[in-house]
Amino acid sequence: QQQQQQQHHTSKEEFLYLKKRVDESFFTLLQFQSTLQKSLSAYFYARHTWDTQKQYGLAIAILNDALTYLNVQSTPTSRGIPSLLDNTSSSSPFSSKQKSSPLANLSKDITNAKHHMMLVLRTWEKDNSRVYFDKVPLTLPIEGRLPDGS
Repeated sequence: QQQQQQQHHTSKEEFLYLKKRVDESFFTLLQFQSTLQKSLSAYFYARHTWDTQKQYGLAIAILNDALTYLNVQSTPTSRGIPSLLDNTSSSSPFSSKQKSSPLANLSKDITNAKHHMMLVLRTWEKDNSRVYFDKVPLTLPIEGRLPDGS
């Protein structure tokens, strides 16, 4: 047991040392890429569910889930993409400018993707309420979730 604790402590120290050597924006980019892929995967899975499986309510629920990934995180552990602006101000105490994040250039693209998904969602909800009358689950059932990649 003592040997395991020593090994864990050594591994943690090594990780912290290596983390200091990596640019902080690298982790932001990794988190952004992972979250964007989850959103796009859910989006295309929703389209597949709508087009081929004809489970209209489930497709709407999956698309709602895809949209939640494109929201900006309210806390570091919440679902969504990292903020497109750093909350640290510049070095001058008199400047109110915010430092730009490495994701700032993608802001317009993310907004466009979100608007597209919202347009598809509104269209599907309209079709479902007028033609299909399929029940939309309040929470996404297990069969509506994509398995996590391992």
